[in-house]
Amino acid sequence: MVYDSPFLKNRNRIVENEIGFVILDGFPVSEGHCLVIPKRVYADYFESTEEEVIGLQKLVIETKSYLDQNYNPDGTVMCGR
Repeated sequence: MVYDSPFLKNRNRIVENEIGFVILDGFPVSEGHCLVIPKRVYADYFESTEEEVIGLQKLVIETKSYLDQNYNPDGTVMCGR
């Protein structure tokens, strides 16, 4: 099955690596709300390879640094669907 994603066309990337990228959410729940987007499109996180999981986690760590420097948040919450 072939999937498409509207996020792949977004060029306002705040962090990026070979596995994925991070954008600020267009409809944020809170200031600094970000989305971590894999470059390979799949229906479920559990379809990602071990290499992709590692690459996505590296993006999360880099994004945390970005948020700390730019938003000085009281805390950080990670969630997914």
